[in-house]
Amino acid sequence: MNFRACWLLALVLPALNIQAAQRYTITPTGASGTAYAGLSINQAGDIAGNAFIFSEGVLTNLGSLTGNYVEVGGINDSRMVTGTVYSGFGHAEPFIYKNGATTTLGALGQQTGYGYAINNRGMVAGMIDTSPFDYPNQYAFGFIYANGVMQGLPTLGGRRSSANDINDAGVAVGMSDTSELGKASAVRYENGTITALDTLPGSPVSGANAVNDRKDAVGYSLVQINGGYHDRSVIFSGGAVADIGLLGSPFNDSVGYDINNWGEVVGTERRQTGGSTGYLFTDGHLLDLNTLVEGPGNWSITGARGINDRHQIAAWGCNGSGCQALLLTPAAIPEPQAWLMVLAGLALLRANSLRRLICPSTMPRGAMKFRPQPLL
Repeated sequence: MNFRACWLLALVLPALNIQAAQRYTITPTGASGTAYAGLSINQAGDIAGNAFIFSEGVLTNLGSLTGNYVEVGGINDSRMVTGTVYSGFGHAEPFIYKNGATTTLGALGQQTGYGYAINNRGMVAGMIDTSPFDYPNQYAFGFIYANGVMQGLPTLGGRRSSANDINDAGVAVGMSDTSELGKASAVRYENGTITALDTLPGSPVSGANAVNDRKDAVGYSLVQINGGYHDRSVIFSGGAVADIGLLGSPFNDSVGYDINNWGEVVGTERRQTGGSTGYLFTDGHLLDLNTLVEGPGNWSITGARGINDRHQIAAWGCNGSGCQALLLTPAAIPEPQAWLMVLAGLALLRANSLRRLICPSTMPRGAMKFRPQPLL
């Protein structure tokens, strides 16, 4: 082995173990809100929230268009939006908004209905509430709206259920009370059938907030710690459930709100000491989004509610001027090939200046071992 090749390997091989952490740039939407308000994002990076659409840098107020109080549930890739429009005391209906026109979907003869999510086929998932102001006699159930028809969904034997999200195949997830008082389970609805999802050991309550096209779902499961109950973010996949962990104290509460088709999860962790932070779970690592954002504004990311397949994130953040919805977009990372070309060039230059040095042509067995480094 000549010196030039030896020096090149010495510089280039360590570079193979370098992995830059993904960084995100921040785009403020101008829409005010809190870390616990809903947000949805489509594949184009459009964000929908209460009660606005942020698309291509333009903020549209949906409340001013409908003339009523509006809560937004979701947005699809055609910029169709679903949510809930309130038209009087105790009366609300799910709706679809597209190109400036609003269509209400009805509530199966009941007084109140809510639209929570919409897929790329225009199917809506949500909940019908038969008696929102009479809790002892309340009965609520999830629904799926497709092709002009609303279908009510079953429960696990309890009085309440909901459909919180729906993927492009029409598979919905949510939660349902069971026949056992005080217990509820995350559920999946597929072809009109309800299936209870697995839950963490001893958990009395769990729920699913989002589902991707692989049927992986994300949500929360309640666990008991020192006599008190706390939420844990969980992933439901392949018939199993996994706790994704916490950024801080075991007495913090964490909820997963969205999952993309890469299996990346975003959510919010509420600290025991007060306040909250948005997180990203990717490649088995739980990351505080505040450690990943860059740019002006001095933003504190207080919650994350949506993530698309381009890794863009819909989040809430606050600074000295207040709190608003933010679009987090992955910053460009230099291609590994570019780094290797630079290192190779430096190696050749260095080799020319050290031609007289000798690089051993052979090496005793075991004298050098290259070990893969963990990808952080």
